[in-house]
Amino acid sequence: MAVAILLLCYLKTWLSELVNQHNYIIPDLYCWLRNTTLMSEPTKPQPSDLLPKYLVEGLQKQDSETLQAIAHYAQELRVYRAARAEAERTAAANTHQIEQATAEELAAKAHAKGIPEDIADWSTIFEKGVPAKASIVRKTINDNEYYYFQWREGDRIRSEYLAPVSPK
Repeated sequence: MAVAILLLCYLKTWLSELVNQHNYIIPDLYCWLRNTTLMSEPTKPQPSDLLPKYLVEGLQKQDSETLQAIAHYAQELRVYRAARAEAERTAAANTHQIEQATAEELAAKAHAKGIPEDIADWSTIFEKGVPAKASIVRKTINDNEYYYFQWREGDRIRSEYLAPVSPK
């Protein structure tokens, strides 16, 4: 009996870490293990603060079968959107032959506009795929000014955050 309890605790911990690290949709087994402790009541899950209230309230009214279908659909939708976004980036790069800029080129472009080079994390901006043809623009959001790289991909205008105009 003690070995079974120890194994159950280990399995709960392992599945919990797996779900948290990889953002998997929680399988039924994990839900059962998470709520299973010796002689205790299952705990009601708390919704993420990122979920809109209307969605949380709607989900709470659904039965288990419908929730399972919703989880399956949400996972498939997430995978579809990620694949579609990647396909659009690839198509735009192939169609318009977008040349990736190096971090040094992006920093030099900012320096030419009078933007201090130490204001941004250039390697992170480079990883976001800002092309060499991107321009630097100023945008005002909530009375604050920010620099952005901006470029066209097909019919869309894309932007990537650079830095605040007046760093604090």
